[in-house]
Amino acid sequence: MPFIKNLLVINLLVCIIWCSQGGTVLNMEDNTMLELPQEKQEQNPEPTPNPQLKKFNLLFADSELKNIASHLLEAEEQYDVDCKILAGIIIHESGWGTSRLAKEKNNLAGLGAYPGNPPLQFQSQRDCIMYLAKLISTKEHSSVEAIGQWYAKDPAWASKVKSCVRMVE
Repeated sequence: MPFIKNLLVINLLVCIIWCSQGGTVLNMEDNTMLELPQEKQEQNPEPTPNPQLKKFNLLFADSELKNIASHLLEAEEQYDVDCKILAGIIIHESGWGTSRLAKEKNNLAGLGAYPGNPPLQFQSQRDCIMYLAKLISTKEHSSVEAIGQWYAKDPAWASKVKSCVRMVE
């Protein structure tokens, strides 16, 4: 009798393994064969989340910049400007989105904000990010220092922005 019990347990284990892979199984009660469907392969697997998007979302979650992560990646893709450099400029220039320009004009990058000139105003944060990326893409942008040569008068600007870039890397 113990031999039969062991045989039934082994048969059950084989059935469980076989069932998970599809196949034919013997029904022990009436000695009939059961055809089991194969395990369905997922048709549309979830896309692998972009690690940089996740990092940006975590970094900006509790700030005024909480909605810009996808826009940074979109700008990088469209204009071939490093999204981490864009983020660094925005963090530095807007004080994490808390500056008056950022709040009142959606100007996250201090664009046009110099003496005697009215700063630019944007419909949305996305518009500002796309404008910034397009502007940078038309000029020397091989490094933060290269951008700093034409972007800002502050000689320490590149160093300040690089500190912000390190936060997002």
